[in-house]
Amino acid sequence: MFNNQTRLLLGFFQQAIQVAKVEPDPAKYLKKFHSEIKTTGRFFEYLGLAKADKKSPLGWKPTAPLLDLIAKSKPRRSKPTTKSASLADSLILDLMLDTVLGTEERSFCCYVLTRLGLIVEHVGVGLRRTAAPHLVRLFADAYDMRRLDVAPDPRCGL
Repeated sequence: MFNNQTRLLLGFFQQAIQVAKVEPDPAKYLKKFHSEIKTTGRFFEYLGLAKADKKSPLGWKPTAPLLDLIAKSKPRRSKPTTKSASLADSLILDLMLDTVLGTEERSFCCYVLTRLGLIVEHVGVGLRRTAAPHLVRLFADAYDMRRLDVAPDPRCGL
């Protein structure tokens, strides 16, 4: 039913989302978390890590850079760092997520990005998440590409 890439991604998601009684069957897992997986795929698409694919059960397929990130990810979720994070650093991550996902639920996406090493969790006074430098580069490149594709506004004299 699923090709190897789909199985790999579902297995990765199952490892990233460590909630009680996560569904071990990939088909049931996809059914249970389909909306969240689709939302995460949209974020990956924005970053150039996935492409829309109507034939895929996920609604998207990974690109080679995403598969490389998965292959290089640690087998276990890394422990949160005690290194402090500024409110501004946390705000940057929120702005990235708002830009791509708007008001959609983002917890699943954040768990996956954390598992990939693209989000860093900081503990201290509560839990604060920040974008890892690689995520900032991916987002900046994607943002610039979209910005440059927009036709100049004739009112600006450009």
